[in-house]
Amino acid sequence: MPLQKKRLVCAVSAVILALLMMLFPFAGIRALAAGEYIATWDAYKESGGAAGTWNDVANAMDDVLEAADALYQSGDATGAHKAVNDAYYGYYETTGFERVAMGYIAGSRKTEVELQFSSCKSVAKSGGSTEDFFAELNKLSEMLHIDANKLDGIGGGGGGMVTFIACLGIIVREGLEAILVVGAIIAYLVKSGNKDKLKYVYFGCILAIAASFLCAWLLSLLKLANSANQEIIEDGIQSRVRSMDKIH
Repeated sequence: MPLQKKRLVCAVSAVILALLMMLFPFAGIRALAAGEYIATWDAYKESGGAAGTWNDVANAMDDVLEAADALYQSGDATGAHKAVNDAYYGYYETTGFERVAMGYIAGSRKTEVELQFSSCKSVAKSGGSTEDFFAELNKLSEMLHIDANKLDGIGGGGGGMVTFIACLGIIVREGLEAILVVGAIIAYLVKSGNKDKLKYVYFGCILAIAASFLCAWLLSLLKLANSANQEIIEDGIQSRVRSMDKIH
């Protein structure tokens, strides 16, 4: 649900909640205050938040974006900027929303959403008006829900199969690239009369597969396979590849 609609719903809910607390003062009801939010998806799930569909993720991100709006309206631009960052690193990346949207919808869609996150942060950083900041947040929320509907199969689509197809597509694509590289090396060795060297290629392939499983386990163990750490790891690998290209 876009932020404009959620604003109205939240206002009505706040009135109802206030009435309930007046009628039942010892009910122990507690809602997050304006500007408060849950910074990560894992913490959101632990708090009892719904976590079954991509729209659940988008709704959870809406809560963070609403908190960012409240912080900005109160004059806390730094806090608002951090909240938008948390929506991206704590939810959009961590849940796999980014990668699945890229795989199933389009790679360009991921770029569009990332640019919208940047637009929100730019307004906060430059001290834009509260109206401009809310407009950017609302646009981001709408984009997230459009993607979530597609991934959930609302209005047509594969529903729960979407994630499986997207992830399978990425695995197949990367696997084919690796096979082509290994095949080219094998073909060269055979053509050049170096069949005796093929055992090293096969050994290297087995070692690479084992190393990939080991790295995945280590990243999971050290809690590095999510959030901003993905960007750091990817940037490090890309920098290393670029430096090797320059050497060769």
